[in-house]
Amino acid sequence: MHSNQMPNDPVRVLLIDDEADSLLPPLAQDLEPMGFSFEKESSASRALQSVERARPDVILLDLHFPGDERLALRTTGGKLLAEIRSRFSATPVVVFSTRLDDVDIPLENFDEQPHAWFAKPAFEQDQTWPIELAALLRNAIDSAKLNDAELRDQLAFVVGKTDAMRRVAASVRSAARNSLNVLIYGETGTGKQLVAEAIRRSPPAMSEAASASPPSRSRC
Repeated sequence: MHSNQMPNDPVRVLLIDDEADSLLPPLAQDLEPMGFSFEKESSASRALQSVERARPDVILLDLHFPGDERLALRTTGGKLLAEIRSRFSATPVVVFSTRLDDVDIPLENFDEQPHAWFAKPAFEQDQTWPIELAALLRNAIDSAKLNDAELRDQLAFVVGKTDAMRRVAASVRSAARNSLNVLIYGETGTGKQLVAEAIRRSPPAMSEAASASPPSRSRC
């Protein structure tokens, strides 16, 4: 599935990477003619504010920032991924890293899964990366829109806009994105069965169209 955005309405990409200053020029040079526009954020501490400000269509997120420990759930990118998926659930995130094959990074164990993975290319040596990345970004956006619409349908039983009901909806969304056992408890008649059914029927965290398994070897 491909995005229907017109050339005069480019896909807005936010690159969050401590090396954004050096990565952005080759990305923009090859992808802007294909209908993309870019903003960058090199500071992890300002990442969430940049997402709030830029309201991108898709995020390219590095896993590692200076000072990270070599543990998946303690990397800055891993933490940001969970925070972005929690606060900006409709915005697709594509992990963009040179270390997707690192044995110290069990990607499948992330609390929140990205919509797709892409190994940072060797820009000058690899001539195919622009087409591959452009397709991946567009598919991630389309998949996120589809999954969000399906999930909204599954949450139709949530009535009202109180903080309590928002927490119910957020909990269903979070549970639907993870392959974990879920315990639902509450008094009779409070809707436990509806919640269970919404989780069961909700779309998976990553659709086949937009996702790719982490490559067995990164390209650079």
